[in-house]
Amino acid sequence: MIRDRGNIKWTAMMLPEHVQMVREVYQNQNKIPKPKLDEQAWEEIGLTVQDAVENNKQLAFTYWQNGYFETLVGHVHLVDINRKQFRIVDQFQERYHLKFENLVDVREV
Repeated sequence: MIRDRGNIKWTAMMLPEHVQMVREVYQNQNKIPKPKLDEQAWEEIGLTVQDAVENNKQLAFTYWQNGYFETLVGHVHLVDINRKQFRIVDQFQERYHLKFENLVDVREV
């Protein structure tokens, strides 16, 4: 009976550099390019944030980071125009700084 070791016999031929490159290729396949928002989207985001600040509503911020979309839920603590970022406090009282340029979407929770 032939006893084949399957993929184990091929791992000795793979250098650590090759293994790392293969992992990077798999990770980079799923990355999404950074989206650009038009003026209408920015206006809608501005109105949503303004309403949330006035009425102390919780918002869900969708933002782009390193090729992936992330979501942050919390209250707007401050809109810093000079630094072009939102300062957000989540439900655990942790503070986040979210740059305008990375923002994709804002919705009420």
